[in-house]
Order: sequence, then C-alpha cells, then structure tokens
Amino acid sequence: MLSTWTAYQHLLSGELVQVLETHPLRTDTAVWALYPSSRQLAPKVRAFIDYFSHHFGEQPYWEDALIK
Repeated sequence: MLSTWTAYQHLLSGELVQVLETHPLRTDTAVWALYPSSRQLAPKVRAFIDYFSHHFGEQPYWEDALIK
C-alpha cells in the first residue's frame, strides 16, 4: 500500500499496477500549515505557504496525472 504521490510515476510507467481497483483507499487527509496566532507571520513563512498552496492546489498534480 503506497500513497499516490510516492508511486504515481511508477503507475504511469507501468512498473506498478493498482490492484483491487474497486476498493480505493481514499481519505480526506490534508496538509496544514500551523503557526502561532499571537505573532506576526514572517514574510518568508507566508511566501512558503503561498507557494505550496498554489503548487499543490485543490487537486495535486500527481492525481491529475493518473486520471485517464
């Protein structure tokens, strides 16, 4: 059992194949950026959060690559 973000390139190349396709292991997991609300957010932290939210977006690129 692997996450799609670690295996998507191997799935695309055919090195790996998905088994039990009718039983997908999907969850509503997320990545969160946590920081103290009592402090002003450093510009480099804001830039990091903005970059990752833009880069990964609602549907990550590895999920888009696997949609047929």
